[in-house]
Amino acid sequence: METRTVVILLIVITVTSLALLGGAFYVYKYYPEKLGLPPNPTIQLKIDTVYAEPTIGIPKKKLEELERKQKEKEYVQKQRDSIIGVTKRLKDSISAIQKKMKSSADSIIRVNKHLSDWQKLSVVRLDSIMRNNTKIKEYLDRIETFKKKVEEQDIIITKKIDTNERKNFEFYAKLYNGTNPVEVAKILEQIDAQDASKILKLMSRKKAGKVVEAMVPSRAAMILLMGADE
Repeated sequence: METRTVVILLIVITVTSLALLGGAFYVYKYYPEKLGLPPNPTIQLKIDTVYAEPTIGIPKKKLEELERKQKEKEYVQKQRDSIIGVTKRLKDSISAIQKKMKSSADSIIRVNKHLSDWQKLSVVRLDSIMRNNTKIKEYLDRIETFKKKVEEQDIIITKKIDTNERKNFEFYAKLYNGTNPVEVAKILEQIDAQDASKILKLMSRKKAGKVVEAMVPSRAAMILLMGADE
């Protein structure tokens, strides 16, 4: 509920309460019989000073009438006091309601302020999150670019290694072509079977065959199988 709505509600309740009080007073003053009260006397009682002779008293009928009117006055006064009391209690109730409504309005204003502050904070945090997401995306893009460069370098390095490795194998193959097959067989039995098979492939067929014949059969079989798998 907005503050403006609360203020309008307070004004409406106050005006309604005053209208009810004015109507009650009007009915009491001009139409008391509608409230169950006797009509207001239009002629005030006026008791003339009577200088009664000692032998003359007030008639009984006159005395009864005076007592009746006095009782009516007392009754009307009691009703007026009762209405005044009710009116006062009604005013006090309206005042208490107005205080509660003012307190509620103040609470609503505070809540709206907290909500406004929370919304501002949320906007700030959202902006921070968006900026962080942008930075994270930039970092990820950089990482992806770096990974591509590393992969490219790996390919280049692998090609260089393969080229250097082949040159090494060609060198040893050329060297072993002019070496005693028994000595070559002993050397190849000590190195990796896959490397040995690559060297044998690069040697001349005739020399390679003699080297295999000089090897231990099981080792020769393993080297030949490695060469067949490539």
